[in-house]
Amino acid sequence: MATYKGIQGYSVQKLSSDPTASEALGQLWYNSATGKFKISIDSGGAWSSGADTNTVRQESAGLGELTAASIVGGSDAPGSVTDQNEQYNGTTWTEVAGDLNTARQSVGGAGTNTAGLAIGGYTLSPGEYVGLTEEFNGTSWTEVTASSDTIGYRATTGTSTAALAVAGSAPTQASVESYNGTSWTEETAYPSAASGAGSSGILTAAITYGGGSSLATAFTFNGSSWTSAGALSTGRYYNFSSGGTETAAMTYGGTTSPGAYTVNTETYNGTSWTEVGNLTTPRGRGANHMQTATQAATLCAAGNNPSNARVATCEEWGDPTYTIKTVTVS
Repeated sequence: MATYKGIQGYSVQKLSSDPTASEALGQLWYNSATGKFKISIDSGGAWSSGADTNTVRQESAGLGELTAASIVGGSDAPGSVTDQNEQYNGTTWTEVAGDLNTARQSVGGAGTNTAGLAIGGYTLSPGEYVGLTEEFNGTSWTEVTASSDTIGYRATTGTSTAALAVAGSAPTQASVESYNGTSWTEETAYPSAASGAGSSGILTAAITYGGGSSLATAFTFNGSSWTSAGALSTGRYYNFSSGGTETAAMTYGGTTSPGAYTVNTETYNGTSWTEVGNLTTPRGRGANHMQTATQAATLCAAGNNPSNARVATCEEWGDPTYTIKTVTVS
């Protein structure tokens, strides 16, 4: 007769109390206190429709989280860039008075919608990539010290006083800079030149993943050096990213090859990436980066779709619900 160990490759654990449901996901154990077999299951995370942004746009900066978010700048039409700042309260988007001083696209974001940064990007006048950095205090944007690198499509994360800007283009490069609220400092270069990658975490504990030329690779940063991390299941660039820590990162959408966008969503637990519920609409080049403290506070706003059209669509992420169930045996 086959045994559970023979089928699964491990024995059923005997525990005096139930573990945390999320930590025990998919595991079977025997609770010696109740004399019952238990298993942890989840409902599966999923995206749901949120309110559309007021303006279609791509390549904007994302700030904040689900109930206190901003999208800033970007391109609202072919050959046009915007300075517009829209804020989301979890229900509706509102255009606020605090617009960027300089309209631009492929701009990076860091921080919250009351203490944020807009980093680099491409301006139409004079038509070049810039190191221009602006800081938002919840009311207005102020130009602060520019980064040394005149670049766009950077992977950005962190806060307004401890930000990280990784790689980018054009041309595609691997340079890395940090910002301390006053000035920019060159850091150890990213292991691979990459454009349009995603990034999560804080300055001293960050993870960057994907990007053109890199696609599926991921590396963590400890404030001084980069270390190889688990690769994405689906390689991509111009991908959305969120997550306040390097052990709770999330990426969704993006370009898998020229003209091809994905709905794939993946979460990172500090070791490996796991595919979870897909976006409803395939897209990339959206509001990046949402600096959420948890994956549960994530949204996907605006961007570009497979028809190469700018969109206003917004989707909200709902985390899985973890439940411990008693296993009935006969």
